[in-house]
Amino acid sequence: MVGETLLDGRDVGKLSPQERQKVIAYSQIIAGSVVALVKGDVNTAANAATVAVENNSLLARRRVNIRWTPRQELEHEYAILEIQAITNQIRRLDPKFNGIAILRTPGEPWTRHDVQTYRQYYNQLRESRGFAVDPIYRIRINNGNEFNRIMSSKYPYNELYVANPKSATGYFRVDSYNPATEEIISRKFTQFSQIQESTGIGYIKEAVRKYSPGAVISNVPSTPTTIRGRKLEGKLILEVPAQVNPIPQSVLRAAQEENVIIRDTTGRIYK
Repeated sequence: MVGETLLDGRDVGKLSPQERQKVIAYSQIIAGSVVALVKGDVNTAANAATVAVENNSLLARRRVNIRWTPRQELEHEYAILEIQAITNQIRRLDPKFNGIAILRTPGEPWTRHDVQTYRQYYNQLRESRGFAVDPIYRIRINNGNEFNRIMSSKYPYNELYVANPKSATGYFRVDSYNPATEEIISRKFTQFSQIQESTGIGYIKEAVRKYSPGAVISNVPSTPTTIRGRKLEGKLILEVPAQVNPIPQSVLRAAQEENVIIRDTTGRIYK
């Protein structure tokens, strides 16, 4: 294979970011040339080996009628969100970054292995720029922040301050709000099956405590004047990635008791 020849027996995970980009560049040229010879398609050739996260959505897959198992779909959706989050972090260090060339079968789902490939690249890039590799807790925080940024584009109001009824000067900050559809969004980038059940229940109770319908939107500079002083109205939704494994029953019961809807990024509601 082209990659094996360029690597000359070395482990791809041990390449520096500069070496890896060279492999990507050569792979793009060679793969593009092959596609051009076979299909005569210059545009396809130019992009043949470029991995673009934005083009691997569930909608795109459905358009070409590729069949995956339900679990593959869930793992793919979660992997795509993680890769997009890591890609955003990479682009802060390298604005020209446009993905990693990965040898994969066309139409196959993205997996944890692909996520690790992006994570390795990001770690190597950080080290090459003189930054320490992020510890696990920081990775989770960063991924959560990126998830929030990615999903916020779907809502008219984001990072909206609401009054803390127990503090005259304190505020809570609701992740997103759509008064037209009456959706109050609290967001967590988590897999409930991978955390303590008490933590999952805590996420639900936190949302109720901070952002319940009736909470007053604060009069602060970042709040649009048209909604200052109004009350949050609608359904309280805990927005999460597609869940690869079942959500524990105790968490689902807590959500039902607190009138919180657990909804993933594909629109699925968990009951």
